[in-house]
Parts: sequence; structure tokens; C-alpha cells
Amino acid sequence: MNNSQVATAIANKITSNLGSYYSVAVSGEKVTLTTKAPSSGYDNKTAYNNTNYYNVNGVALAGGAYNAGVDRTAAQATGLGNFSLSGGKAEEGHYEPRHDPATDQTVQVYVKDKDAVKATATKSISSVPVGSGITLTGYTDYGTSSTAYLVFKNDSSELSYDRSNGYYTVGKNYNGSFSIANMTIKLSGGTMTLTANYAGTAGNSNGASDGVSASSATTTPDYYTAATALSGITNNRNAADGAVAHWDWDLSGYNISDADKAEELIDSMVGKAFYRSYNSTNYEFIDSGKAPALESINKINGATTIDLSSIRTGVESGKTVSEAFANLITAKLGSYASPIKNSSDEITGVQINASQPGTVGNDQYMVFREGGLRDYTIDFASAFSSQGVADSDIPSALNGKGIRFYCATDSSQWVNLQFVNGISPDDDDRPTSGTEALDIKTFVVDVSDVTDVKSLVKTIYEGDGNKNPHGLQDWLTNEYRHFFQLAADYENGSITIYDSRRYTVLNDSRYLDRQEKGAKIADGVLDNVVQDVRYVYVNDLVIHHTDRSSANIHVRIPQTTMDHVFGYKVGAYSLDDYSVLTSEKREKLLGQEGPPKIEGTLDKGLQYLIDANTLIGAQIVHMEHAEANIITDQESTTSAESVIRDADMAKSSLELATAQILAQSGQTMLSQSNQNSSNVLSLLQ
Repeated sequence: MNNSQVATAIANKITSNLGSYYSVAVSGEKVTLTTKAPSSGYDNKTAYNNTNYYNVNGVALAGGAYNAGVDRTAAQATGLGNFSLSGGKAEEGHYEPRHDPATDQTVQVYVKDKDAVKATATKSISSVPVGSGITLTGYTDYGTSSTAYLVFKNDSSELSYDRSNGYYTVGKNYNGSFSIANMTIKLSGGTMTLTANYAGTAGNSNGASDGVSASSATTTPDYYTAATALSGITNNRNAADGAVAHWDWDLSGYNISDADKAEELIDSMVGKAFYRSYNSTNYEFIDSGKAPALESINKINGATTIDLSSIRTGVESGKTVSEAFANLITAKLGSYASPIKNSSDEITGVQINASQPGTVGNDQYMVFREGGLRDYTIDFASAFSSQGVADSDIPSALNGKGIRFYCATDSSQWVNLQFVNGISPDDDDRPTSGTEALDIKTFVVDVSDVTDVKSLVKTIYEGDGNKNPHGLQDWLTNEYRHFFQLAADYENGSITIYDSRRYTVLNDSRYLDRQEKGAKIADGVLDNVVQDVRYVYVNDLVIHHTDRSSANIHVRIPQTTMDHVFGYKVGAYSLDDYSVLTSEKREKLLGQEGPPKIEGTLDKGLQYLIDANTLIGAQIVHMEHAEANIITDQESTTSAESVIRDADMAKSSLELATAQILAQSGQTMLSQSNQNSSNVLSLLQ
């Protein structure tokens, strides 16, 4: 075959394998390759770009041969015999049904019960002959094996490879560990312990055979013959890149460094997005500067976010609004975007480029769109303003009230948001809401420290670190782990509850309950747990201390049995609940330091006894007062009787005196009358 025939053969091969990238022409002994568009249908007169897909260079093939295996010297047996590792055990576990928040379905989840155990073997090497060895073979989890040859020396030298003999050596008196043949070998005090590197039953196949066998390396010829590089090949790059299709974003109205203009642009763009057909990607604008408000959350499923907050930073550093925005876009899109400048070299826009030069870019496009969420906004500021609720009255206005919001795809699943104006440390632990048929969760917010609408919204969203250690958003994300999420606007006094599934669920066959109830929100809580007040249990004793039914004393005698002290209810609790065998039960029995401080069952029981003792003391004081009142009544009665008796004696004395006076007066009058008669007779004589 002459050189022209070789050139033709090369051209045919290139055309066959690389014809979509190169046009091949042959002229005698010369082969010319010209780059072209990547596929038919495009302008083949325009290069895809000005860099060849393949640079053609001469290749020299070295040829020759290669060696297989090693030369290894034999070593005598140690006397340990052939042995295997043992005790390796596979991991143990079981499957149980769990709720998958990603799909809102029940799935079988593997739960590990016991860890896998590594196989081991222990041998005494203190009496093995010097220069003796063993052949080690170990396996991985995937069944692949590795073999190593170990020979013992009469010293304390560490592991090393003896290339001249083709095996590893180590001193019998060496103290330390090393890893060979998928095993970790530890030598200490004349004892050798071998442990499989991989846990499980595969390690039980690891082991050693006594002695080291000799071997010799083999030489195998290569599968190709040496060749000389083809010379005289040159690469000529003389094609011109085609023009790039693009779309221009006009920002000339924002060619000013002004904070108000920056806010104007941010407000006009936040929540919107543009779609690039080249990579089928949505780029959505958010504003992290308004976090945790809804403006900081993307609404389009799978969108790449562009944070407009950096525009504020750019303007603060002296950049114009248009320059700051253009820098933001080019940083996100890279070479697919470039700034547009006016004659004064000022940035007045940004150019969005197609992914390829030439006419192929004309088929690419951009679409502007705006996403939405399944969400509900509760505007506390407007509600309180319309109802005339002052900031100081917010805790009392919300006490005992709340809202509830339902899952969009499960009518039996909802969350209660309940407000309370203070939680007493004496209250029992709140039972878990819900039943087997109803998946109800209740999140309680203590609003007793709320001072205005802003502090209310902040307390709901992130808690206060004291009476509310966690906010609703943290609870929804890390504890409830459902599709509900929360946004909050502190300045405008509102919260937004939204569904994190940024796609349509109405016609999704995975959600069987999607059309029965749908997403909804309602005023008030709907719960199977109702708060009740626990008072000191008493028996009421009535003591009548007179013959009148209304004159009595009520004495309240506290009940202090263990059931009353600890609030034990038969059927609701068991005696095992009052133990310290687990951390959960210890915390329930002994309480937590906080914040906030949570009193345990013992503290509540002690408080119950203190309240009972206080009640007894109050009853004693009450009876002492009653006794004093009875004594006072008795003294008053005696005094009254004495007065009455004294009053009767005076009357009798008066009547006696009157009678005596009347008697004496009658006698006197009679005497006078008789005397007057005598005087008249004497005058007549």
C-alpha cells in the first residue's frame, strides 16, 4: 500500500467515525480536515466555534512487553496451621411503616437493630521460627480478595516490604498495627490479632495458610507493534465564529446610584422569573433582605434563585442600580450574559446570549413568568386595627384563641395554632393531640410577653428563647416534617402559611384525598385535647353551731392520697410512667432547668401538698375566727340577759315606790279631809 492509498484509507475512516464534525478531503498523500456544524440542518459554512473538536497530531506507539507476577522466595511454615477468622455477623434490622413527608405516603423503612460485627482471630507468635511466614487472604464486602505474604523476623521492626524476596516482613516483638490483605493486624506482647476490615459475614472467609510458597515473574509481549509518529500534520484555524443571538435587557432608567431606585427595581422584579430554553431552567428573583417574609422564598419548583439583595450592597458601594443588576445577572449566567454599555462606558443594560453562535441560537428563547404557592396570609396588624385592639391588649385578646390549617391532600390532617396568655408551671404536660383516625398537631404560643404586633409575629415565627423556646417554622421543619412551611413579615405584622410542594397536586394520583377537602384555613382550633384546671381535691364538712340552719361553718378538708398528689388516672397512666429508667421519664418526673424551666411530676406533687397545707391552715384560721365569733355571741347574749334582768328590777322597784307613794298620798288626803271637817264643825259651833 503506497502513501496515497494510506491517505485515502485514513480519510475514509475519519469520515465514517467523525463525519459529523469534519469534512475530509484527500489530495494525493495529503488529508485535509475542516470543522463544521455539529449536525446536519445547520449552516455548514459556519464553524460551530473556533476550536476544533479534535486536534490531529501524530501518535508514537512504543510497543514492547510487560511483566506479570513477582519473584518470591519461599518461607517455612510457622506452626500456626491454617486458620480462618470468625465471629463476623451481618447487620440486623427490620422494616416498619413510616410516613414519608416527601410524598405524603406510608412507606416501608428499614430500621437497624444491631450493627454488623467484624470477624477476628488471635494467635500467639512468640514461639514461631524466625524466617517463617503465613499467606494472608482477605475479602471485601463485594467479594473481591487480596493476598499478602508475611514473614516474621526476630526483632521489633515494623512492617516493611522486602522487594528482593517478594514478601512483607515484621518483627515478632513489634507492638503496633498495620493493614494488609483487607485485614488489620495488631501485634502486642507476642500475640497477633487479626480483624477483618469489613464488618459482616464476609470477614469469616478471611484467614491464613501456613507457609509462603515461591513464585516467579512472567514476561508477556504487548499486543501492538511499535510505530513511528506520522509527521507533517498541521492544524490551521482560519474559520470565523458566527454572531451570537441575544436578547437585550434595557436598564437605562436605572443608570443612577440611588437607594430608592434600587428598591423600585427590587420590588418590580421580586417573585418573577425568566426561563431559558437552552438549559430548560427557571431563574427566579428573591430578596433575602426581607427574610423571613414571602419575598425571600422561591415559588417555582426547581428554580435557580437570584438574590436581589446584592443590588442594595452594590448601590451602597457607589455602583449604579443598572450596574449592580447587570453584575448580578452576569455572575449567575456566566458567559451567557454580558453588560451593555453606552457611549460613556456606563452600564445601561445586560445582554442574555444564546448558548451557541450562528443561526442555531435563533431557535433559543426566553420566557418571563411568575410563580405562586398554596398559601394563606394572616394579617394581625389589620385585624387588631379594625377591632381596636391596643398593643398592650394583644395577650388578653388572643388568649384561648387560634387558627387551624389543613393539609391540601388529607382532610384528616391539620395543625392547630393556639395562643395562651401565660402557661403555669404547675400545669400538667399537655397530652399529644390526635387519634388513630385524625392526625392532629397543636402548636401552643405563649403571648404573655408580647408587646406589639411585630413581637407577636416574631414570637410565632422564631420563638423568644424563653417561654417559647422554638418558633412555628422550626417546629414545622424539624419536628412536624410535613409540607407546611411558614413565612413572616415582621414590619407589616403578618404570617403566611404555605405548602412546600411547588407543583399541582389536584390531579396527582398519589394523593387520594386531594379533592375531598383541599387546602383550607379556619378560625379557631379543633382539637381532641381540652385544657382543664386542676384544683386541690377537698371534702366539704358542714358544722352547725346553733339551732338555726343558716348558722353553720364550711370546712374544706384536702385529699392527699398518691392519686390526688400526682394526678394519677386509672387507665390513662401506668405506674411505669413514674420511673427514672429513661431520660424522657426522668425529665417528666424531675423536670428541666430550661429555659424555660419545666417542673416535673415530683415538683408538682410537692406544690399540691403545699397548696393542701395552705388550705388546711386557712381552714384552721377560719375555725378559730368562728370560735371567736361564737364566744363573742355568747358574751353578748349573757350581757343582754343581764341588761334585761336589770331592767325588770327597776320596774318592780318603781311600781313598789309608786304604790307606797299612792298609799301615803291617800292617807294624807284622808287625814286632811278629816281635819277640814273638824274645822267646819268647830266654826258652826
